[in-house]
Amino acid sequence: MKTYNLSVKWLAVSCYEIRYGDKTIVTDPFGTEGAVEGCDMVCLSHCHFDHIEDLPSVAEQFDPIILCGDKTAYGLAEWLDRDPAAIYPMYPDNELDFGWVKVRAIYGRHKGGKGTFSGLKSRLNSFESCQKDPRLAAIQLTGSMEYRNFLLTFDNGAKLLIWGGDATIDQKNLCAKLGADIAIIQRSKDEAKAEFAAALGCEILLPHHQHFHKDDTELLAEMKEKFLSKAPKAVFIDPPKGEWIEL
Repeated sequence: MKTYNLSVKWLAVSCYEIRYGDKTIVTDPFGTEGAVEGCDMVCLSHCHFDHIEDLPSVAEQFDPIILCGDKTAYGLAEWLDRDPAAIYPMYPDNELDFGWVKVRAIYGRHKGGKGTFSGLKSRLNSFESCQKDPRLAAIQLTGSMEYRNFLLTFDNGAKLLIWGGDATIDQKNLCAKLGADIAIIQRSKDEAKAEFAAALGCEILLPHHQHFHKDDTELLAEMKEKFLSKAPKAVFIDPPKGEWIEL
């Protein structure tokens, strides 16, 4: 397996800490339990509570820049009440070059099948974190309508794709052209998700969103089997919680 000089640590659900040299990127901070060791940049896929609940504490501790969808940006700035200049609204296909890493925003779609708008609003607002914080509750529905995936291209040439949502044909065709070496994608045993993952052509695949409300051990084993049957030369890593993995 090629060496990419990256280290990754899965913390919970969709939250990964990605270390490159002395820089660190955190994705969708939730369930971190204070285990984030560093954060220069946050990449947010969307603003549901289980992707952003720990953002205030991470922002307070590390003062990172925050990359998010353009519709998410205003509500996020108001909720965090931090310097708006630290929040970067990312339009689809927008790419920013920070020197050590280029970040390209990829249009995504949140997984559907959640019912009506009013029903979804009621369900989201029922969660304890939203009941405790009305400002958090107010930005929840934006999270169902806007999703950003991210392609990270580090200055050593390594490409890492962070992706979630529905594996629709448009997403498959879009992401297959990105040339990612490493992909962190939403866990699923669906055949379509395995085909999507194989189409990426990546050498290393890691799941996210696992062990949220349930034990996903069997699901992850099936995801691994289906992915490797379609991409036998690739590597599937089921990351232990809170442990650094060298890539």
